[in-house]
Order: sequence, then C-alpha cells, then structure tokens
Amino acid sequence: LLLIPLIFTADPTPEQRKLLEVFRKEFVVITPGEGKFPASFKMGRAEGGSDAERPVHEVTLKHQFAISKYEVTQE
Repeated sequence: LLLIPLIFTADPTPEQRKLLEVFRKEFVVITPGEGKFPASFKMGRAEGGSDAERPVHEVTLKHQFAISKYEVTQE
C-alpha cells in the first residue's frame, strides 16, 4: 500500500509505524486480472430495480487497489 508516503513526508516514528501496520492489516489488496479477481465483470440489471441499476454494463478494473476487510455501515 502507498499509505506511508501519502501520510508522512519524513520517516515515521516507531509509534506511527505500529499504527500504520494496524491499518494495513484491515485492508485487502485487490489485483484485477490476477488470481480470483477478474479484470472485468458485468454490473447492473436488465430488468427491475431503479434506473441507476440499468443497463447491464461491463466494468473493467485496470489498477490494483485496497479495500476494507469489513463492511462499514452509515448508521
């Protein structure tokens, strides 16, 4: 992850490194086109649902990214 370069311009302290490691463990790196992660997939609905869900279209991911392991609700 590019977390350290984005947060710090200087070398992080040992305490900061420890905290960054905790955050890093909470994310999963998604590598489109490698392993079980497809580079492209179909998204949307042919029928039903809201207008925002139509039409079915292909989504292609070209770059790896990190996503949280856990769902975060907005309640």
